Amino acid sequence: MNADDIESFLRERIAGHKVPGASLALAKGERLLQASAGVLNLHTGVPVNTESVFQIGSITKVITTTLVMMLADRGQLKLDEPVVKYLPGFRLRRGEPYSRITTRHLLTHTSGIDGDFFLDTGRGKGALAKYVRQCRSLQMIHPPGKHFSYCNTGFVIAGRLIEVLSGRSWDQVVSEWLFEPLHLTHSATLAEHLVGKSAAIGHIPAEDDGTTFEPLSNAYAIPFSIGPAGSTVTMSALDLLTFARMHENEGRAPDGRQILRPESVVAMQQPSVKLPGFTSWGRECWGLGWSTSHWGENRCIGHDGNTDGQRAFLLMLPDLRAAMVLLTNGGAGIDLAHEVYDELFAGFAALTPRNRPPHAVIDDLDLSPYTGFYRHSPGYSKVFLQGRELRMQSFEEPGSVPESFSLRAIGESTFLCDRPPNASPWYVQFPDLDEDGKATCMFSLYRRCPRVNFADLQAAEMS
Repeated sequence: MNADDIESFLRERIAGHKVPGASLALAKGERLLQASAGVLNLHTGVPVNTESVFQIGSITKVITTTLVMMLADRGQLKLDEPVVKYLPGFRLRRGEPYSRITTRHLLTHTSGIDGDFFLDTGRGKGALAKYVRQCRSLQMIHPPGKHFSYCNTGFVIAGRLIEVLSGRSWDQVVSEWLFEPLHLTHSATLAEHLVGKSAAIGHIPAEDDGTTFEPLSNAYAIPFSIGPAGSTVTMSALDLLTFARMHENEGRAPDGRQILRPESVVAMQQPSVKLPGFTSWGRECWGLGWSTSHWGENRCIGHDGNTDGQRAFLLMLPDLRAAMVLLTNGGAGIDLAHEVYDELFAGFAALTPRNRPPHAVIDDLDLSPYTGFYRHSPGYSKVFLQGRELRMQSFEEPGSVPESFSLRAIGESTFLCDRPPNASPWYVQFPDLDEDGKATCMFSLYRRCPRVNFADLQAAEMS
């Protein structure tokens, strides 16, 4: 396998999945292969090259976690101390047990904070401070440490911790503590730093059927305040791979400089909380920043990133010193990633291809325990029966037009949900039942969504 092979593979597969452009980097030991295909922007037709930068979305959470661990290495914080010790002004809604939330809870998505609070508080050094002050309006969905629920909010709070303890803005710390010592010259923390760089534009469906796509006109107008959770960082595939391989190399940069203590590298990769049942990509647990799983007998760590019109994928097998980065700017990027993992990376890294056996659909399951309303931020989902079919409608805000999906039972309390333009389904689960046999929550897209009364939803919409 050589660079021409993977470029040919990438060029063929992006066409099949309507992905405008993609960049790929593979590494095993000292061997490195890169490839690019497609265009940065369907309107301009400028081709993607291996130095092109893409939005990495939530992969940024691993960067933020790395910075927190660097502070811990310096003795400036302890992961199991309450966040309020370092941020005395941190509050949630009155009556919530926020004083028990620790930095470890933030980094493992176990804080219980309502997790998708996307508030634009402007630019500059005070943006994250303003965001944290506005968290006083948030409620919790479970007690700290009790469950896993993916939490963007927690990583913005972690970003503010970094600012307070370092005396620098979060984006400055990313550049000075990571990008510069790792010599990541094709990376940026702010949109204005993209001048002169080959930057991809995200694309969204132009039609409801998801067969055609158009570039976003405001692709980089993402709130600065969400940066630590994954809104502003752009990187080339090789730069992201270089950052990831620092974690593979006991925290050392390619030039030998120690960025992160080896003990902290190991701590980040240890499973901290088990995920319920089936999950996308076979993820089993979450550590500090990283998700953890296995490929056969080999342990994996990784993270995905998703912004409007762009998807990024990072997977590492630390014991084999093998890693892969795929960056895409539209279309069915997740389906492309599955094929790159199973057909390309498996061969490159001498792995047995992962088999994803088809799930048998159960037709005679009692579906009534799962019907009801489930709250998520910033809206809610309605699960209901339509004939003998279980369906879900997701409302992002009052008065919005809902998305509607079919839920196909593949086990007791586990369902598959299809969502175009991706052919790959996601899992929707109902992990807990009350004494009457009714689901108390829904677990979807890694979020724990509590069951609520419709009357409570109406009252919330009116307030």
